[in-house]
Amino acid sequence: MTQLEKLEKHQDVRDYWLKFNLKVAPINNAVMRDSDCQLAILDGGHAVDDGVSSEIGFYAAIRRGPIFALRSDIRRGENLATGINLQVLGYIVESGGRLVDAPDPEFRGEKYPVISTWLSEVKKWHDGFKEKGG
Repeated sequence: MTQLEKLEKHQDVRDYWLKFNLKVAPINNAVMRDSDCQLAILDGGHAVDDGVSSEIGFYAAIRRGPIFALRSDIRRGENLATGINLQVLGYIVESGGRLVDAPDPEFRGEKYPVISTWLSEVKKWHDGFKEKGG
C-alpha cells in the first residue's frame, strides 16, 4: 500500500497532492534549463494544453534552443492560418524551431506524414548540433 493509499481524510489527500504538485515545476524547469531543444506535442483539443503552453513560454524565455512542436490534430484553432495560439506559434518560430501541423497544405492527401516530418526536423537540427560540437 502506497503512502497515498494510506491516507483516509480528504484534507490529507489534498495536502499530499499539493506537496507533490509544488515539486513538479522546479524539477521541470531544471530539466528545461539543461535541455538543448524542446519537443512539444500540441494535440488534445482546440487549444494547446495550458501546461504545454507554459512550458513553451518558459523555454522560449530562457532561450536555450529551438522548439519543435507537433500538432497532428486536424481541428482548427483561432484562425485559418494556424491551429494554435498565435503567441505559442511566435515562440516556436522565434526559437528557430518549427511547428509541424497536420492541416498544412504539404500534408493533404497523405495519411500520417506529420510524425515522420516532425522527427525529420528534429534530426536535421540534431545532426547540425552534433557537427558544432554540441
